[in-house]
Amino acid sequence: MNLIELNSSYERWLRKQVPIIEIDLQLKHERMRSSPFPFLRASFFRWCDLWLKNMKVFEKAPKILCIGDLHIENYGTWRDLEGRLIWGINDFDEAYEMPYAIDLVRLGTSALIASSCDHLKLSADEIMQNILTGYEDGLRHGGRAFVLEECHTFLRDLAQQAQHEPKLFYQKIDELFPSNVKAPAILKKLLIATLPKGATDFSFAHRPAGLGSLGRARFIVKAQLNGGFVVREIKALAPAAYSWILNKPSKVLKCQKLIESSVRMPDPILSFKKNWVIRRLAPHCTKIEVSRLDRKLDELKLMHSMGYELANIHMKFKNVILSDFKQRKKSEWIKAVELMTELTLKDWQDWTKQKS
Repeated sequence: MNLIELNSSYERWLRKQVPIIEIDLQLKHERMRSSPFPFLRASFFRWCDLWLKNMKVFEKAPKILCIGDLHIENYGTWRDLEGRLIWGINDFDEAYEMPYAIDLVRLGTSALIASSCDHLKLSADEIMQNILTGYEDGLRHGGRAFVLEECHTFLRDLAQQAQHEPKLFYQKIDELFPSNVKAPAILKKLLIATLPKGATDFSFAHRPAGLGSLGRARFIVKAQLNGGFVVREIKALAPAAYSWILNKPSKVLKCQKLIESSVRMPDPILSFKKNWVIRRLAPHCTKIEVSRLDRKLDELKLMHSMGYELANIHMKFKNVILSDFKQRKKSEWIKAVELMTELTLKDWQDWTKQKS
């Protein structure tokens, strides 16, 4: 199947797995046209197809529990139980058993595509040199969570730069009300259960957000708590696209299992209820959008940190990974990233030629 046929097939299947909001799905299609980077983020199902057809070099790489839909904007911040600001990977919707190399190559490809869109200024060599070095450092040293208090000044500055001004953040939340799409009663109940004791004045709204999961049902609750707002979000989770492309769709979701096996300071609000994920929305709990960052950003250091954090996620499998990793040449990784970038850019061009 070509890209258009594959997308239609995937979406037909997806409608049978989770509640879909059709206006959000159309919005996703439009955003996929805007530039190659949003296209990459929104088309993981296609990435899986391209991977299986073109990445035979990693066919025998150890299969572990991977993130799958990893990219440079899949990193962000949250607060741990001690109120400390934590930086790391914060989206695990597509977790599944895959060759460990898929996470490294997709991360590198996303950085190279971001460079092609002028969000970064790095070559494939620079990207993979630093991602791979950070990844190997993390695995060999046993990993370490990125707590942005006494350490990691560079990342703390980056995180503060990416945080939303609170007044503007809550203004954006207010723009979602009143909502034309009503939250089902069961989701309202799940959302209220995650709020702190004493929260009152609940309001619910549909929230069109993200790219990979845009189209799947997503709702928020906003409540008052002692003179201020608190917000929670609930989002539908579907079986992993990688399992679908293998024609072995698995309804067993792996998100929680992957988080629990990682070196990590957990987000105490993040939780999984059957086929739903619940998280806190707040000015300091956000994805870091590279396009919004200061151009003086130390991009090489960022690539190293992203590789190290990926090692934190893969840590449970470090022995089998290192056994394979040490046998591979850097040139293999660079060629893989360049090829997947080329294929993704061609797909994006094909997508933009479609009629709206």
